[in-house]
Amino acid sequence: RLLSHRMPSVEASVAELGGMRYVPGDHPKLASIIETLDLAIDDFLMDEDNSNRPYQIRNRVLKQKDLTNSSKLPYYLSPAEQGQTAEEIEVAVYNTIVPDEEKGKPNDQILTDHGALYELGFRNAYALANASEDSIKYFDATSGYSDYIKNANAAWLMYGDDSGSEFSSSGYKRVTEGMDKVPKKMFQNFVDNYGSRERDEEELAMFGTTVVSITKTSAGSYVLALADTKSPNNQLLFLCAQTVIFSLTRRQLQKIEFKGIDLSAKTPLFDSVISSTAYKFFLSFDSPPFWKQLDFAEYDLEQGRTLSSLPSRNTFYYTGNETAEEDSMIMFYGDETNSDFWGDLATDDLPRHSYSDPYVFFPTTQAMVDQALEFLRINHDAEDVSQIGMPKKAMFQLWSPDKPVRIQEDADREYEIYVPSEAWHIWRAGFNYTDIWESIIQPNLDEDIFIIGEAYSLNQGWIEGALET
Repeated sequence: RLLSHRMPSVEASVAELGGMRYVPGDHPKLASIIETLDLAIDDFLMDEDNSNRPYQIRNRVLKQKDLTNSSKLPYYLSPAEQGQTAEEIEVAVYNTIVPDEEKGKPNDQILTDHGALYELGFRNAYALANASEDSIKYFDATSGYSDYIKNANAAWLMYGDDSGSEFSSSGYKRVTEGMDKVPKKMFQNFVDNYGSRERDEEELAMFGTTVVSITKTSAGSYVLALADTKSPNNQLLFLCAQTVIFSLTRRQLQKIEFKGIDLSAKTPLFDSVISSTAYKFFLSFDSPPFWKQLDFAEYDLEQGRTLSSLPSRNTFYYTGNETAEEDSMIMFYGDETNSDFWGDLATDDLPRHSYSDPYVFFPTTQAMVDQALEFLRINHDAEDVSQIGMPKKAMFQLWSPDKPVRIQEDADREYEIYVPSEAWHIWRAGFNYTDIWESIIQPNLDEDIFIIGEAYSLNQGWIEGALET
């Protein structure tokens, strides 16, 4: 899920429409590959140490330091929860339901009075700890990601301190020229060392196809049936192989019919993860950063991230030139229902924004831009959207299994394919992920069929998860 594009008006920043960052200390495989490929990296700014960082929560603009002020926070928290950050409440929930004698064990081995921790959902844990209903909503608003409050595996999501939380991590890095340079340069290195050949017509025809079934032959090889979604009737193409490696999402795997292949012991485990959707929405401006022109100086906002409970969710700020600052870029980034909010507006049935970028798969409509500007006005407490300015370029990408992906091979050939493209996955409650992730890589040791990718990894949602499998 990597797609990098440089916005014409903001040459210093790459618009990452997919994966955008990594933490070298937590992602050693990716860090090693980037170093070996000699790719330039720089800091991915989050601005999380800025106590004045703004949060737009329920029509109030608060500073980060206000989050522990119960008189300013628009949530009904219990007396014990007041004065705490959402993350501190989550830690308290963990320490309430996990017995003292179990603390210190790996989360997947912890037993609570209500069963194994991995058998509990995140929201179940809050209920068992008698946490307030609003504490979950508080966590949702200030984390920036709604999938964290799904009733997913509590052992996977929760910690007894803040050491395991993504949101307390520091040292984020990015590849300066774009994260998709990692696989592209790996491929180029392969070609340089081992040579290349022209793909024949049959191979080219398989681009954009979907795996329908895999059949084992009497000779022990495999035949894959591929639906050509470019053809009017989804014509089937066939491919023979000795070894098959699936790098697919959960929904893609579940749609494959296995014939003459016994994966019955593992196919129920395909459902051990929950699929998530996400979106990226970029607006670039050929003017200085508007957030520095507004009466917003008290928030010390330069570059980095602010948060909102509106569908804009995470807003990242970029300047194109650190000295002249003659241009700027905004990225909205969110998941789940917020993805649906924007995805429903990204349709060819609505007029496109005049500078919608044709590079990406989804249209950017004028309705999306108008709504984005209104959210920016609210989040920055501006009087009018004219104070924000009109973006020069707009670009939108949705990672969802329920929307078509538009493929444009050249100026004259364009078509749509409906393929599941979940953004990432989270372990489902009731499954012990450490028992699953290694065994699912080769579901049947007698078959040369393998499953890789972040979906069933111990680094879900990260490039590292795909590499470690």
